[in-house]
Amino acid sequence: MQLPHRIWIGAIVVPLLLAATAVVLRSGERPARSVERRDGQVVFVIRGDEVVLTGTATTDERQRVVDAVRFRAPRHRITDMIVRGAPLPVRPADIGVFVGTVLDNGVSDFTGVVHDGRLIATARVADPARAGVLSDALRSVAGALVVDEDFRIGDPVTTGDLNVRALNESVKRTVGEGIPFHDISWDPALAERVGRLLLVAPRTPVTLVAHAPQPDLAKTRAALVRDVLVAQGVSPAVIETTVDVDPAGSSNQVDVIVR
Repeated sequence: MQLPHRIWIGAIVVPLLLAATAVVLRSGERPARSVERRDGQVVFVIRGDEVVLTGTATTDERQRVVDAVRFRAPRHRITDMIVRGAPLPVRPADIGVFVGTVLDNGVSDFTGVVHDGRLIATARVADPARAGVLSDALRSVAGALVVDEDFRIGDPVTTGDLNVRALNESVKRTVGEGIPFHDISWDPALAERVGRLLLVAPRTPVTLVAHAPQPDLAKTRAALVRDVLVAQGVSPAVIETTVDVDPAGSSNQVDVIVR
């Protein structure tokens, strides 16, 4: 069931990470060493009293990961934006353990991305000491995953209306004059950065404007960028693509506009 639409105000630079008090694993949880590395990607975002899940999973995995997170976060609203696709990169119960570890350590502003054998963790923490405690806690449950951390010290952001203008400006600073293309050759690294940035507001609509001399080429460029954003955890439902045909070929980029 679709949960009430709510968007958070962001500290729009994605780098933010964890802090905590101490981790106590509940009975029945697997030890960290049992976490296995697999293909696929999943993103879990904690903001206040809500946990948002995005990424891809099989039909069976999708319900099991929601159940695992709900078990570890019974007082939180769970928003499931996972789409059917590649299997989860870890087992569903592992995602529940990660979410529980963050919450057990008192962190309410957190984004975790599990992909390519890594747990990329960003959050806002109260002080360096608490950040260190949560850092140790995450590593204790990450198993074979490499943990990449990015900390921002300060109070958690408050729940409220998203500052769309600020997010859009942050995206513009990231892409500059747009994501450049030469025919269909391009470097997806910039689009990957944008995708991670957009995870701070997973339900905010995004428009991709692809420029090219021919319509088909513009559509191909838009599709390439869209696929990368989806691979980073952005929901396909929030991405709109459009084309701008310039026969002179003076524009060969894809613009990213947050609406």
